[in-house]
Amino acid sequence: MADELILILLGFSLPLGSGMQNTFPVDISKCFPLIALVAIARAIRRTDSKGYPRTMWAFLLFALVHTLIVYGLIFPEEFSLTSLGSVNLGSGFFREMEGNGIKVIRFFLFAATGWAFSRLWTPRAGAAFTYALFAGLLLTVCLGGYSTHEVLYSGYEERISAGFLDANAFGLTSLCCLCFIVMTLAAKRDRAFRLFSLIAVPSSCMFLAMSGSRGCLLGAVIGALSLVKGRRKLQWLFGIVAALTLAVFLLGRYFPAFTDTLEARLSPARLLEDNGSGRTYIWLDYVHQIKGYWLLGVGAERSMSVISDGYAYKIAVCHNTFLGVLVEYGLVGFALFVIALTEIVRGICRISLPLRKASLAIIAAWAAQALFLDSLSLRDSWLIVGLCSAAASFAREAAATRSDRSLSAVYLPHESQHGAPHVAPGIATL
Repeated sequence: MADELILILLGFSLPLGSGMQNTFPVDISKCFPLIALVAIARAIRRTDSKGYPRTMWAFLLFALVHTLIVYGLIFPEEFSLTSLGSVNLGSGFFREMEGNGIKVIRFFLFAATGWAFSRLWTPRAGAAFTYALFAGLLLTVCLGGYSTHEVLYSGYEERISAGFLDANAFGLTSLCCLCFIVMTLAAKRDRAFRLFSLIAVPSSCMFLAMSGSRGCLLGAVIGALSLVKGRRKLQWLFGIVAALTLAVFLLGRYFPAFTDTLEARLSPARLLEDNGSGRTYIWLDYVHQIKGYWLLGVGAERSMSVISDGYAYKIAVCHNTFLGVLVEYGLVGFALFVIALTEIVRGICRISLPLRKASLAIIAAWAAQALFLDSLSLRDSWLIVGLCSAAASFAREAAATRSDRSLSAVYLPHESQHGAPHVAPGIATL
């Protein structure tokens, strides 16, 4: 019960971004780090083997040592814990002007939070978390998104940023909500949750469309295609199509400006004209400077130092999670990160069909959006990684305790009397 309460609070506080500071007298986005610390303390007390694979810990340990060397020995003056507020970068985009020290601490805090989540997650606790996440997301849209014109719009395009300073961050939270809904539907037979999903899925799709985040939209599409691929039953396909249709209808009926913006942002001519909001220019800037970072990296949150004289300096980030890891931690860090993700996917492939199908769809959606966003700096991203790690943990836990037939019966495929694979009865089929 305590685990469920912690996850409920964690889920509700997840969407409360720093853009809601115009709505409340205090910055309620700081609620999430406090609850995250409680979740981490709770997870430490558990004795089971659930959590990140060892390769993910190897990456995080390498990142920690690398960061200590960079800021402890080479650039100690850059490890600042001061915050100067937000700055308008133009076109309605804002960035928090924080010292590198704050960003580094937040990175490791969010990574630890994802680990804690992977240890506390169960189908029942996951359902409670998802209810709370959607409630928090709805509150963020209603209060943070519509409190002032500045928070609602992103400049020349009517992209809702809700309680965030960046519409892409809002899009990732909407995608995160969809991921947790899919996982809970796969892991738990619950008629009430299925009824809830009839409201939550179209709403989350509408929020995602409102954000105008092309990377997150692409992630949602790839995740959906992965979910229905090879399935004889097409109820998921019909459900997704119905949800998207309803979302577009609602947007066109009540928010016509958003549909115009979405159509413009998804236009092939627009993509060719602005090169993905300048991303191709940014990536080329980093590629041209590859000799300066490919082997050793430049240090956590120091990627902008690589292209300080180039076009992308004002944007400051790589806009690609994998490129960002290579720039900041070098070849060894990049290799460890990719191996860690591969290990999670391998663990997912060993669990029973419903959870495996949902988890692979979620990790595919995450990887797709990670190609266009620096998602490791966002707390939603680490919770998705934690969710997939929790699913992969079931295979490792069962392998370590083969004598426990109840665990194998619930989470792993087992053989029938005729030797054919049989899906475990403890998990709902998709």
